[in-house]
Amino acid sequence: LIRVDRQMSFSEADQGLDEDSDLVDLWDLAQALIARREAQGGTNITLPKLNVYFQPDGSLGVGLTQWDTPAKTIVGELMILANYLAADLMHKNGCPCPYRYQEKPSPFVEGRSCPLAVPGEGAHEDAVLAGSLAARRRTGRSGLSFVPAAHHGLGLPVYTSFTAPMRRYVDLLV
Repeated sequence: LIRVDRQMSFSEADQGLDEDSDLVDLWDLAQALIARREAQGGTNITLPKLNVYFQPDGSLGVGLTQWDTPAKTIVGELMILANYLAADLMHKNGCPCPYRYQEKPSPFVEGRSCPLAVPGEGAHEDAVLAGSLAARRRTGRSGLSFVPAAHHGLGLPVYTSFTAPMRRYVDLLV
């Protein structure tokens, strides 16, 4: 049962993370969920969103938006948990369900991935981006099946989508 007693933007939640004990508890829960999925073989890939826009002078501008803020991480991990629990419930009760799966990642091949460190300003951010791009290139094939199978990218034994019924028909079906 969820009772909404206030609404916050992602930036408001990020700013309130230091003072709000409920947000701190959610952050701790999200970190525990990430650690558990990674211990089960999941991969955490953080790629920024590419934004292309027109500058006031008419020229094109390009920028990156980070999607791994604390508030977005909390929401994302809780959605992954809800989708996993729905798939697990469907599977245990023998209900037909479109399961999402992802095969095991391909093995690392020396010389075929991005460098993990870039010298100079912002080297840490560049290393994280390069590492995420290299991990993304290794991800296994994904798809839908009515036969339950592991989602290796998330480190979960079963997975489905049901948290966005207003955007995706499959979520509404589940």
